[in-house]
Amino acid sequence: MIDSKTNTAKILELLQDCNPEIEFEQLAASELVEFANQKGRLPELFQVYRTFAPKESKLKTYYNFMNMQANLSTDCNQDGGLAGKISDAFLSHYLNFGKKYILVDTVDVDKFDVKTLAQKANAKKSKDLFFEKNQLFNQDAGDLAYLHVTHHAKDKKGNFIFFLRETIGDYSYETPAESFLTEAGIQIKNSLLLKKQTIIPGIHKVIFSADFKYRISLIDPSTLVRNETAADKAINCIAHVLKYLDTGIEAATNSKPVYFFKAIQKLYDDPTIGFVTEGYFATSSGSNFNSKTKTWDSDLRKDPFQKGGESADKGNLSFTKIRIAWDESNLPRIFLNGSSDMFNKADKSLPFVKITFDFHQPMQINFLEKVLQNADW
Repeated sequence: MIDSKTNTAKILELLQDCNPEIEFEQLAASELVEFANQKGRLPELFQVYRTFAPKESKLKTYYNFMNMQANLSTDCNQDGGLAGKISDAFLSHYLNFGKKYILVDTVDVDKFDVKTLAQKANAKKSKDLFFEKNQLFNQDAGDLAYLHVTHHAKDKKGNFIFFLRETIGDYSYETPAESFLTEAGIQIKNSLLLKKQTIIPGIHKVIFSADFKYRISLIDPSTLVRNETAADKAINCIAHVLKYLDTGIEAATNSKPVYFFKAIQKLYDDPTIGFVTEGYFATSSGSNFNSKTKTWDSDLRKDPFQKGGESADKGNLSFTKIRIAWDESNLPRIFLNGSSDMFNKADKSLPFVKITFDFHQPMQINFLEKVLQNADW
């Protein structure tokens, strides 16, 4: 019988410890906005900016893009060191925490040569944790669909941290310029479209415990395309890390993912765990409902309409999806996105959780304790 409490404590410890200091090539105010916009993280940039904004700043107390963009430029021009403080804090949060899919594996170290793996990992000289602009922003077409380890480090307890950069290429379409005309002189609006290439870079993080018994993958959601899942991406990242260490793939295959589907109902049933802000569930009659709270600091479990329905159904609601926040600011929060077919294989379903961490308390990861303890190890 696997002790979920012991394993949970180890995972929380790894997340707490494996956040090395990172240095960055400083971004200007305009580059910060461009990067945050590119990654869909403008509200997070606002949180960081608000923390460092000078007293005389005209930044609003709530997020407004135009206000943030204008004042960030003005404040950074007046304070030469402000852009550096904001970019360091924002990028460090983005790389280590931010918005991620988290996947956890326990590894059967008896089924592969862990001693050799440890020797190779220790022999690999750590790369300086310095990120240049070109590792964070869009690259040219020659860098498409490329996943590789860019940096790695070893902490004081012997745990290994690997950062992987990935570029995803895609195509979008835009209407042609007015110079594209038919023979009759009519502008072509719909029949002819111009192809435009877009490239999205993402940074993933993989953590190995010193004894290689535990492994954590933090996957950048922006790199998932089409039907690709976070689990697919994590397997690919781990394979690239092992290739980087010049070792066999057996260290990746002899592992057991932690599955979270069983945790969904347990998290809902425990009123001490955060605020349930959204839930998708089935009733005993087979009807399906998706309920959301009006505000982020409301708890669906305490909603009168929800409680009335539960009472009428005699507490037989079966939840397949759940969104939970731990603070009235809606951060941190998790989303467990299951489906009804997972009831048939609950012990091997949903190997990932989508998490948005709180910038103001990035190291406070204890909110994950019950999530991990209620999972299937």
